[in-house]
Amino acid sequence: MVTKEAFVRGMHVRLNEANLEIERLITREDRIDAAAYAEYTHHINVLRHRCNALHCALEKFQACHDSGDEAKILKSSVDTAWEILAQTLASARERFF
Repeated sequence: MVTKEAFVRGMHVRLNEANLEIERLITREDRIDAAAYAEYTHHINVLRHRCNALHCALEKFQACHDSGDEAKILKSSVDTAWEILAQTLASARERFF
């Protein structure tokens, strides 16, 4: 079983990698045609929002001193936030890379 500290470290690494990928998408802005630009900016905004949601969920989990049900619920919310972010990144990658 992964310790809480290892889980948090690993999730911070994932979050940092996601932020770097968003930055790579932003550097491609000049390659997006006018017809797709609104969709592109929507994806970028959604990605930023989902990174923020993951960051907030991770902070709540990290601050939790309970090792029981509360911690399990908070860890589950971090996992869910990551899954949603990963799916959104995959969609943006497919569409704009």
